[in-house]
Amino acid sequence: MTERLFSPREFATQVNLDSETVRRWLREGKVRGIAQEGDRRGWLIPGSEVVRILAERGVMGQVLDQLRDAAVLIDLATDRMVWWNRAAQQLFGYLEDDAPDDVTMLVPERFRAGLRTAMERYRTQDARDWLEADSPIEWHALQKSGSEVDVELTISALDDSAGRFVLAIVRDVTARNRRQRQTAAIDVDTRAILDATPEGLHLIDEHGRVVFANPAGATLLGYRPSELVGKRLHSLVHHSRLNGTPFPEDECPIVDAAGRCAEVGGDTVLWTKAGSPVCVEYKLRPVQHGQGHLSVLAFHDVTARKRAEDVLFDQAFHDPVTLLPNRRLFEDRVSHAIRTAERTRESLAVLVIRLGREAAPPALPDKALSDLAARMRAVVREVDTLARVGESEFGLLLTMIRGPRDVEAASARLMSALDSAIPAAAQSPLQVSLSVALFPEHGRDLGTLLAHASQATYKTRRLFAELEAPAEERRIRTGASSSAKESYSGRH
Repeated sequence: MTERLFSPREFATQVNLDSETVRRWLREGKVRGIAQEGDRRGWLIPGSEVVRILAERGVMGQVLDQLRDAAVLIDLATDRMVWWNRAAQQLFGYLEDDAPDDVTMLVPERFRAGLRTAMERYRTQDARDWLEADSPIEWHALQKSGSEVDVELTISALDDSAGRFVLAIVRDVTARNRRQRQTAAIDVDTRAILDATPEGLHLIDEHGRVVFANPAGATLLGYRPSELVGKRLHSLVHHSRLNGTPFPEDECPIVDAAGRCAEVGGDTVLWTKAGSPVCVEYKLRPVQHGQGHLSVLAFHDVTARKRAEDVLFDQAFHDPVTLLPNRRLFEDRVSHAIRTAERTRESLAVLVIRLGREAAPPALPDKALSDLAARMRAVVREVDTLARVGESEFGLLLTMIRGPRDVEAASARLMSALDSAIPAAAQSPLQVSLSVALFPEHGRDLGTLLAHASQATYKTRRLFAELEAPAEERRIRTGASSSAKESYSGRH
């Protein structure tokens, strides 16, 4: 065994051990006590102990300790592990104090003789090319629990005056090799069928990692199949909702079902490599497989269908002339607002605005209705709902109001907007009436509120169009009226 002589000063500055450690080493026979080499006198210490201490306390040791891969320093003179980093302790399952003395105990028994032979070859100077191979070496490691893991070794030789050492960087590749075996296990004919399928098909493991991706599914998302394999599906293409807000993985039904080998399906949004959303309909089913728990995710693009559904929704719940919500959607929103107000104990109001002409025909043409609707919409808050609820009748839902003053202010804004309007096709004086119903004062349900608003008229304006003047010079003359506050306070 190679030993190094340290004077007391060298020992204090280079090794920096406390006296208790030195006494323990003396008891264990690691230090042979006082020795003399020429004019130098000091302690003789095994080189492997010196290297271990310097590795632990040196800059390189601190760097290696931060690696995600395991790092192991081996003394070839004794086949003993001199030092290892925290990642190695986690990989092999040992605590720092119970590491095995013989490094061959870190590999399965069937490989131990071969490992001893390889280290012996290096000791005889004819295996350096093997120890410093350009590519990593595939190997097997043995954990303290007895479990085997697949590892990749990158080995470097270290020659020092203290002896000959080997630094091994060990990477756990068990999960990678398992995915490769799973992919290779797919029958060639089956793969050809999957590749030709126009529907997106991904094979994922219980952790949500992609084991196989067919070209149709990868192309839909802007990837090559090889770019998806081995990646976590959620973090790559399912990370956000349609509105762009984050979609946490622990809320993802696909990841949850894959981990439980359960079925799940529905509509969701996947994101392309370019960052664009794609609406898909999907179905996840577990499959029997000899390489572990796997699930097949089948999906196809339903973006066009979603657009068509949006168009149908707009047609069903919006007025085609004014593009405002129609009566059906308005009543639904009032009902929802009532339920919310009951929980929060807030007030709300329903306003009904009626527009008409004194002369026949009383109904307004579409162009006039569209213009008046646009002017009213411009003065309505985003949290409120303006709807066309009748031929010449509009409804306004006011939520989150603090009292009558908010209703008065909203009424004043509406009447001011209508005062400034010039209905192009209104060929006789235009009459505007506005009525209000409050929750909970005038009712606690939809029918009662709307009935009250239909019966009570609180504000009326007559708008006259001067049709004799050219169109660009038309003005609105308003008749005398009470203020919004007076009108509101005059309700019965």
